[in-house]
Amino acid sequence: MAELRHWPHILRAGRSDGFLLPVAFGLTVLVDLTWAVTIGVLLAMFFFVRRMSEATQIDRRAADSGSEAEAAPDLPKGVEVYDVRGPFFFGAATLIRDIDSQMGVEPRALILRLRNVPFIDATAAFSLRELHASCRKRGAELLLADCHTRPLADLDRHGLLELVGEERVFGSYESALGYAAGISQEFSALRQAVPRH
Repeated sequence: MAELRHWPHILRAGRSDGFLLPVAFGLTVLVDLTWAVTIGVLLAMFFFVRRMSEATQIDRRAADSGSEAEAAPDLPKGVEVYDVRGPFFFGAATLIRDIDSQMGVEPRALILRLRNVPFIDATAAFSLRELHASCRKRGAELLLADCHTRPLADLDRHGLLELVGEERVFGSYESALGYAAGISQEFSALRQAVPRH
């Protein structure tokens, strides 16, 4: 336990620390030091996971801005970009599932920008598999951009590079955007070639 003179600073440091210290101290006095340490560590883990999952954010950009999308007129029609920031682990895996519900009516390409992702765990990889399957059902291609060495190794270890296709994993956002623009143009050309009744 911290010395008594440090208590005011710890209690003002944040809600989790302000909650954890009195609980651990109370358990030490009322029950047992072993129980206090065990409960304290479990609570600290819970607060850490919650704080980390809150740190992960995904921002959506689309050419035709929807209600939750940032307008991006520079994007080709049918291309959506999701910028992932923060650790991509089980605590944030539901954010990927939310992408599926946010996708536009007819996306041709979905760019997942991973430049600020330090790592990807198995649960997040599974969510990416589900997103890939959803994109295929809709006729859209999933493109991964700005992926650093560590997340790229994580994707490879979970079999996602093979699933998505290495030709759809780009070192830069600009390369992915160029590829997506080609997909969008091909789709527009096909759509114009089909006679309407």
